[in-house]
Amino acid sequence: MSILISVIVPVYNVEKYIEKCMQSLLNQTYYNFEALIVDDGSRDKSIEIAKSLVGNDSRFVFLEKENGGQGTARNLGLDHANGDYISFLDSDDFYEPNMLEIVVNEVKDDESIDVLVFGINKVDEQGSLLKKMMGANSIVSTSDDVLLMNTLNRFSWNKVYSRETIIGFRFSTDIKTYEDVDLVYRILYGRKIKSINNCLYNYTQRSGSTVRSFPPSFIKDKVSILANAESFLVEKSIFKENEKDYNVFYLEEVFYKSLIHINKYSKNYKSDVHELSCRANRSLLSFENIRRFKSRQGVRAAILLSSFKVNEQLPYLIVRTNKHIKKSKKILKGKVSL
Repeated sequence: MSILISVIVPVYNVEKYIEKCMQSLLNQTYYNFEALIVDDGSRDKSIEIAKSLVGNDSRFVFLEKENGGQGTARNLGLDHANGDYISFLDSDDFYEPNMLEIVVNEVKDDESIDVLVFGINKVDEQGSLLKKMMGANSIVSTSDDVLLMNTLNRFSWNKVYSRETIIGFRFSTDIKTYEDVDLVYRILYGRKIKSINNCLYNYTQRSGSTVRSFPPSFIKDKVSILANAESFLVEKSIFKENEKDYNVFYLEEVFYKSLIHINKYSKNYKSDVHELSCRANRSLLSFENIRRFKSRQGVRAAILLSSFKVNEQLPYLIVRTNKHIKKSKKILKGKVSL
């Protein structure tokens, strides 16, 4: 009997993108899949468009719920998934036509694989390629990289999971942004993971998405994610040997990413940066930890954290000074008009 794959697709107000997403499933060269289309209280024509595209295709199952965020929509999909393997597809993204076929062939070759990881195409809103992100063909161990600092990313959607691996997990209902970061390292811990260098997932870079906005719960969510990570490491009795990685993880996710998003997208820098200062564990913002962080994110990122440590208003000045410098360079090169 052929392998059944469940594809979970949360949908919320993506009428501009849903056709490409649905069509990528209809175009799959591997037939035996179920697509669980979860309507997360969408208020536009996304679901109507999706239903008209798939018609009477029984492989597509539509589920409805009140709006609660992408994590809760994925959870409902997991509750109804029947597949031997399970994957996630965001409704503003799309698969390559042979994605499922390649996955099935890989797991048939080695049935002991718990998680298959594949490369990503970053594409613009028209679907044109911007950048390829891929790793080498290899068996990946997370035993020395529990928090996925080096070997793998924390996206949930460029991976396919065996049913036994993922079915006991659920995304947090309290964390509204970056819920992948809170969960993926837990799913992968102690599992056999294979990475392939095929770019099978097309990741749309669009304005208004979580990665290009600053939602109200952003800082609270980041702090919660790191509190959960600490609890996980303590529960597994592996905190001490992973403490340095945890500290860098904290600086990256809580301080650095919050500062970047605040500077780019916040409408009230002073109050948001003050919230960060109050909620975050500033004791971890030591120069020793910043030095470790620099080896991962580079000098500019380390300067940003160091400036925040000295004065929480300084990052604002640094970011804007860099913007002016970049613009001046473009003007001098004749790329931007005065």
